[in-house]
Amino acid sequence: MGERNAFKALIIGGSVGGLAAAHELGSVGADVAVYERSAGRTEPRGAGIVMQPEVEMLLERLGSSARSVSVPLHERQQLHIHGEAERYKAPN
Repeated sequence: MGERNAFKALIIGGSVGGLAAAHELGSVGADVAVYERSAGRTEPRGAGIVMQPEVEMLLERLGSSARSVSVPLHERQQLHIHGEAERYKAPN
């Protein structure tokens, strides 16, 4: 495999497509950031960027695991329309 060229990538949208793009870009050496936007608190849904059970099952069928393509979430940050930021601990 050749030398990696470092570059930055910004992914807007943490859906399956956005996370897959981030994973692939990261695998070729990109410094990747993923942003997800939500009108309200994301707590009732788990997180703005979350591994859904269907995606986990698909990964298992493909011979991979959720742990191999994800990281634990310890804290959330919500950016409000007027620029204020709120940080809170993620539920276990």
